Amino acid sequence: MDTELTSLTPFEMIIPVEQEHIDQLNHVGNLIYVKWIQEAAINHWMTCAEPHLTETIAFVIARHEIDYKYSAKLGDTVVVKTWVGKTRKHLFERYTTIYRQSDSRVFVEALSLWCPIDLKTYRPIRPTEELISNWSVE
Repeated sequence: MDTELTSLTPFEMIIPVEQEHIDQLNHVGNLIYVKWIQEAAINHWMTCAEPHLTETIAFVIARHEIDYKYSAKLGDTVVVKTWVGKTRKHLFERYTTIYRQSDSRVFVEALSLWCPIDLKTYRPIRPTEELISNWSVE
């Protein structure tokens, strides 16, 4: 990416589609897309969050809305692009688009709601102002 990566800028992962991603229908399976959505969100958090946050807070998925638009195939290289949305009380919106790198053909568009949890108790927490201001847009 050309701009400095922050919590409010999109985060991207580039993934070559390999045989392990292919299902019995000869394309990337739905569970693989969900895995990539989760990995991109976690990597964004671990890359951009302050250490005092990553040491005390994790996010778990509360809800996914996924639109499967086209199928990735063996040999494709995909870009998993994720960015934060608004905060809904204690849930944080996160958007993800997965597309082919060569021609930007969109395979998946998703909206996920993530809940912050305390890493000591594994219970949901009330988001602090710092968390909201750094990990959501108004």
